[in-house]
Amino acid sequence: MQEYRGIMALEISFKEKIHQIVLLKQNMSNGISKELINDLYTKEEVDLLAIIEKHQEISLNEFVKDLRVAQENGWIRKGIKVQFIIYMLNSINEKMKDNNFLDMYENTQDAIMEVTNFFFYGLFSDPK
Repeated sequence: MQEYRGIMALEISFKEKIHQIVLLKQNMSNGISKELINDLYTKEEVDLLAIIEKHQEISLNEFVKDLRVAQENGWIRKGIKVQFIIYMLNSINEKMKDNNFLDMYENTQDAIMEVTNFFFYGLFSDPK
């Protein structure tokens, strides 16, 4: 969260901030194995899952706040519902529980980055 906040505080465009956050996510996803993902989402590690969910809630609330600021400033489309953005992010995150999806990729980081890049950049080759 500290690194995320640092990126959001930079005097760069919102689009560039998102690009930097995607790069941060790529760096942070290094070393996350398919087994770890399976353990987190399919096992009954209730205590660990509760900690992760609490962190996700805090992160999500901050991201929603930043999206609303971006929308107010015209950096993202005014007509898009922030709730829709979050709904779609959650749908995409569900792919991390799908072994058919995960098996398409050599490693979990590639899978994480595929859904992240698809969400933020769509089908376009140039993220900027």
